[in-house]
Amino acid sequence: MAIIWPENDGEVKYWEGEYLTTKGAAKALGVTPQTIRNYIKDQRYPNPRKKIEGGRHYYLFSRKKVIEIEAKTRELRGQT
Repeated sequence: MAIIWPENDGEVKYWEGEYLTTKGAAKALGVTPQTIRNYIKDQRYPNPRKKIEGGRHYYLFSRKKVIEIEAKTRELRGQT
């Protein structure tokens, strides 16, 4: 699973990690999976979840949310 977000210059970048199933992202952020699903639905993109080559899914999150997920992921990895 990956999270992508459009940069100011129009280039699309992505971040990939083990916590990025809907359930995993919810756990990493400390919210319910439904919150993540609602967040994905609320994005102003015609197709916020699109299948790409290799069967991975890209989710569109804001850069702030990506940073939050990265921080939480590091925090969770540090606990093991």
